[in-house]
Amino acid sequence: MNQLFPKFIIESGCLVMMKVTYHSQIVKDKAKVKGGGWFYFDSSSKSYIFYGDSEDFGKATLEDIKECVWNDKVFRNPPKNRSLAGHYKFYYDSGVEIIELKKKPASAGLFNIPFLTWLFGKRIHKAGKDLKKAS
Repeated sequence: MNQLFPKFIIESGCLVMMKVTYHSQIVKDKAKVKGGGWFYFDSSSKSYIFYGDSEDFGKATLEDIKECVWNDKVFRNPPKNRSLAGHYKFYYDSGVEIIELKKKPASAGLFNIPFLTWLFGKRIHKAGKDLKKAS
């Protein structure tokens, strides 16, 4: 019997983890795979650590892994019916440092400083033109 290992792939914007012999056993459509690697689960801290690469598909980038976590697209086993992103912590081991993959920062919405600067700058500029016309 083949030995099973904790591996993951990123396919169609989803990070899918599974214990398999080969990364290709997780895949549904090879053309949509961005890369893969290995994972370790620490039950005491409820944390997943992603590391390494896939011999079949190459290394998943930190950015691709982070995007899956941010978009709540992290799954165990192929049936993608319940994401793990809201229930666990995630880390990436680069080989040099372990990076926490935090949730995507909340959008500042209307309080976004560059947006407000642009908006009020336009209004102030328009108000100045209106004052010149009136005088």
